[in-house]
Amino acid sequence: MKEWASRTKRRLAFFVPGIPAAQPSRGAAVGKNGKPYTFTRTGAWVQWRADVKQFAAAAMEQDGNTEPMTDSVFIDATFIFPRTKSAPMIKPKAHKVKPDLSNLLKNLEDALKGVLLADDKIVNGAELHKLYAMPGGRVGVSLLFVESHIALCEGMTSAAPGAAKRSERYGK
Repeated sequence: MKEWASRTKRRLAFFVPGIPAAQPSRGAAVGKNGKPYTFTRTGAWVQWRADVKQFAAAAMEQDGNTEPMTDSVFIDATFIFPRTKSAPMIKPKAHKVKPDLSNLLKNLEDALKGVLLADDKIVNGAELHKLYAMPGGRVGVSLLFVESHIALCEGMTSAAPGAAKRSERYGK
């Protein structure tokens, strides 16, 4: 753990309440003039993205550092959705329906570009989870961002939190 901590430049953790929303893919259509065009669908993802920006800015201000992260960034995100009536009440249950994790991550990265992240291309590692909320639990996304002087994906099995568990699990 000391090795990880010595490489860490900055850490920021915060929670964004609300139902996480993925950014939809662009739509395509053909206009009356016969020329194709693309369009972006609107919906709940627009408000969720605005909420993520707002909570990120507040967390940065509370942390005392309002400058965006510029070095390699590792993201740990747990997206927590409202519990369904069919979900067991005593243990966490994986969320196995839409939206998918890759679209949730993309919307998260795009929301934080220029706010917490200088650019989404600096994200070089992520640990992502989708779960249903426990009874009475909060719905939203729990986030941890770790900025480092090194590329965290290089040697991930020896430097990252939880890496020992992953190494044992996958035999690496």
